[in-house]
Amino acid sequence: MVLAFVLALVLPTGAAAALTGATCPAGDVKWETDGGYEYNDGSASVDGDGNQVTISIESGYTFVSGCIKIGGPDGGSTISISGPGTYGPYDYGISHVVIETDPDEPEEPERYTTYEWEADCEGWEVSAQDYEDDQPVGSPYVVDSGTWQDPSSLETATSQYIDETIYEPNGCTDDGYYYTEDPDCEGWAFWRVYGDGQTELVEEGQWTDPNNLESVTRQGEGYNFTFDEPEGCNEPGVTPTPTRPRDNPPPPPKTGGGWELFVLGTVTFLIGGSALALHRFKII
Repeated sequence: MVLAFVLALVLPTGAAAALTGATCPAGDVKWETDGGYEYNDGSASVDGDGNQVTISIESGYTFVSGCIKIGGPDGGSTISISGPGTYGPYDYGISHVVIETDPDEPEEPERYTTYEWEADCEGWEVSAQDYEDDQPVGSPYVVDSGTWQDPSSLETATSQYIDETIYEPNGCTDDGYYYTEDPDCEGWAFWRVYGDGQTELVEEGQWTDPNNLESVTRQGEGYNFTFDEPEGCNEPGVTPTPTRPRDNPPPPPKTGGGWELFVLGTVTFLIGGSALALHRFKII
C-alpha cells in the first residue's frame, strides 16, 4: 500500500515532464496552435492550424532558420524547415512554430555628380550637383572658375572636372551678338543686336503644317539655331498668335558685364558664336 501510494504521486510528475520535452529554440517569431503568436517582430507570418501551417517571410527580411514542434511519444519532436512554405500534415499535430530571420541589408544608393560650365564676358565657372538615385542632393556648388585676361581676343580655358574646352563667348570682343525670339504658334525669328542697341532681323519663318509640330534649324557664321514649334500648337481650334511683331524685338537685357545673350527656344552655338555658354556632364 505504501509503495503504491508513492508511485501514484510520482507518475503525474513524470508525465508532465514528458509533455514539455522537445521544444524549438527561440527566434524572432513564435506561433502556437492554441493562442496564436507568443511573440512576433513583424519579420514573418504563420497561418494554419494543428494539421498544416503556411509560413511567409515579410519584405525586407531573409529567412535564417525555422522549427516546427509536433506531438508524439516522449514529449514530441521538432522538425527543421528550410524556408517559407506550407508544411504538414504530420503523424502528430503541430504544437508551435518558431522562425528566425535577418533584416536585409539596405541597397546602396546610386551616387553620381553632374558638372556644368558657364562662361560670360567676365570669365567662367564650373559647378557641380550631387545626386542619389537620380534625386539632387543639396544645391549646386562651384568647383572651378577663372577670368579672361585678354580683352582684345576670344580666349579658352580648361578644367579638371570636364573633358572639353571652355570658350569665351562671341560678342565679348566685337560689337554685337545674336538674339533669338521664343517661337510661337505662328513662326520663329532671330536678330543680330549691336552694341549701340540697334537690331537687325537676320531671318524669320512661319510654320506650314497646322496638323503637326514642326522644327527648323538655321546655321550661319557663328550660330546654329534650332526652333521647335511649342506644344499644343497642332491642337484643333488653336489660333496662331505671334509673341510680338516679327520686326519689333523687345530690348535685350543688359548687365554690368556687358551684353548678355537672351535665349528662348533651343539654341546651340558654334565656337565663338555666343555671349553665354552652358554645358553639362554626368560623372558616376
